[in-house]
Amino acid sequence: MAEGAERRTRGRPPTSPSRAGDSLTLTPRLRCAWLLRVCRLNGQRRWRNQTAFAQALSALRLQGVHPATVSRWERGLSAVPYDAVRGYELLLERPNGSLTSVFDTVLRYYAPVSRTALPLSRLRPDERAAWQRTEELLRRAAGGEVLDGDAWDELTALTFSAPRFSYGTGDLWQSAARRLLGEVLITDGVNWMQRFEAFNRMLAHPVLGAEAVEVLRAVVADRSVQSLIGTVCMYDGSERSDAGLQVMRHLRSPADDRVFKGALMACVRKIHYGHFNGAQLTALSGTLAGVLTDSGADLDAETRELVVSVLRQIPEPRRHRHAVHVLTQEQRDKKLPAFRPAARDHARTVSQRLAHEACARMDTPPDGFHDLILPALIEEALFHPVFDVRLYAATLIHASPYRAPVAGTLLKELSATWLRGDELWVTTLLQALRKLGGPTERSAVEALVVDPRASTTITDVAAHALGHIGGTSPPAFWTRALGHHRTAWRRGGRPGHASVLDRLVYAIGRAGESGVLHTVRKDTAMPPAVRVSARWWLGTPRT
Repeated sequence: MAEGAERRTRGRPPTSPSRAGDSLTLTPRLRCAWLLRVCRLNGQRRWRNQTAFAQALSALRLQGVHPATVSRWERGLSAVPYDAVRGYELLLERPNGSLTSVFDTVLRYYAPVSRTALPLSRLRPDERAAWQRTEELLRRAAGGEVLDGDAWDELTALTFSAPRFSYGTGDLWQSAARRLLGEVLITDGVNWMQRFEAFNRMLAHPVLGAEAVEVLRAVVADRSVQSLIGTVCMYDGSERSDAGLQVMRHLRSPADDRVFKGALMACVRKIHYGHFNGAQLTALSGTLAGVLTDSGADLDAETRELVVSVLRQIPEPRRHRHAVHVLTQEQRDKKLPAFRPAARDHARTVSQRLAHEACARMDTPPDGFHDLILPALIEEALFHPVFDVRLYAATLIHASPYRAPVAGTLLKELSATWLRGDELWVTTLLQALRKLGGPTERSAVEALVVDPRASTTITDVAAHALGHIGGTSPPAFWTRALGHHRTAWRRGGRPGHASVLDRLVYAIGRAGESGVLHTVRKDTAMPPAVRVSARWWLGTPRT
């Protein structure tokens, strides 16, 4: 890092992070600080100088910005205000919301306590002006007018800036929440993150939370809706008792495996934030222990590990006696880790190797900059047992200049792994590429979807990845992939191929291929649930 006042710390990471053993302690603030720094250092060369960058931020009417201010922000030593992050977006010529939405998500998810305040501080507007703007945006949203991600972000941020605003118009708020959640289900990238955070603010709001939970309950009950894992998981954003009861209900009597998994994921933060009382924790541990003993053999490896991870999160005094026995047996039999294909030391070694290869792919890396945080994020994105942790680690990498180099490195690793026949590692890499991949990686994933040698486990993950990975697929590919798995399903009637078909419809819906969706809806040779999913996409308005 050859930049002004920081030259004496050449080769050091973005901050001097504390360490636990050999691992970095990645605090929420440090994660965001890292993102700002690597974006600046890998942007235009003139911005590698902190003094020049601080002066440019000051020119954007940001008060009190000095080189030392930038240094403290980028080392995680002080909080960064919203306007400063917007300044980074402007100066680095990043899309609006591409950094602020990541900050909002990361700071909310990793907050040490359940909170209702905005994680990324904003300037408090004049109260009267805030009221007027809130009412304007609310009526536009409830009236069916299309709002972009910035407008949803502004509307929900204003609800915390105008605490005395009248929320008596409950019908309007419920209508807005219903529309917002509908858009969460069909958007991706920054558009999704802004809407996702907006809905989480509604869930956490002391008044609007009731409306948001009710909308969430109704959507989850609709069996035609796709993206149920992520939708059910959103209950973790509400500390309301009815949200907790819904999670418990979906664990005891889930409509399908995806609903169960979403409820399980919601438990991670709900336990952490104390949303469950003691009796609920005991009941929860008993339910999950029963799942392991009664249905453990039917669980996929990822879900099984997540069940055990949640059980271990419950304090010992609150564990059901059956859970205590099951966990003891798991430890005795050394069944874990079941999902991630590596012990911790090996995971760290692999992640460091992949990070080194990715850095070597950078076009113009800053001189002397040695990034210690990238390997830690790669390790989380690949090996952490909790899906959301993997997702948000990948989200940080995706928002950074490392996205393409890391994706290329993972594709190379995927190709070698496929030849070795390591199915578990293949699916792990595919899950990461779902967030990080671009058009080049998409072609490789397409090939796996229709490869007759691939198991349904691999093709299911690959098909799911196509719903989010960068680039586009031609209609001819969708027709080929649908035909391949429809034939396989009709021959054996196995649920694996039905799941792949459902994943494909999900990806086709996200791609907006209405012609292909119409074909699926009319195809009586398709599984009925897949035709229902196609009908849902056709009936869902585009943003």
